[in-house]
Amino acid sequence: MTEIISDSIMKETNAVVDLRRNDNMRISTKARYALRALIELARRERNGPTSIKLISRRQGISPTYLNQLMLKLRKAGLVKSVKGPGGGFLLAKPAKKIRVMDVLSAIGELLPPVPCLQKGASSTCKRQKSCPTRPLWKLMWNRIENNLRAVTIEMLCSGEIEIEPEEGLY
Repeated sequence: MTEIISDSIMKETNAVVDLRRNDNMRISTKARYALRALIELARRERNGPTSIKLISRRQGISPTYLNQLMLKLRKAGLVKSVKGPGGGFLLAKPAKKIRVMDVLSAIGELLPPVPCLQKGASSTCKRQKSCPTRPLWKLMWNRIENNLRAVTIEMLCSGEIEIEPEEGLY
């Protein structure tokens, strides 16, 4: 079964926002690397544990940076480590049970498009209750979160996701 994610939602929102660069909505490097590492583990699952060195080489990610990400993913229960010769990392649960939302939450990269939508951010904007654009940002963020909950590592590995082309966009 093919999942179709609206191209307009993905192009308009780019899923994860880096508030340090408030000029654009972008998917962070951490988020991209964490997803690529988990996809690599899922694809190599039947071969046993996969070393940081191998993931690093195959995905073009610094081993030091990758170690930091894997620690966060391990703490979140998404991967497990195997020590010793032939050791490395394995998925802690089946790829079909790991959602993109879980990964982004684990590495702390799940940020809404505007500060007023962050959890516990009730005092970030004095206009929050009367803001005419807040419903738009909330709607957009809800759709992003729904897409992130719907997509699994297994789906990314198998290419199940198709983007629905829309006229007039890029």
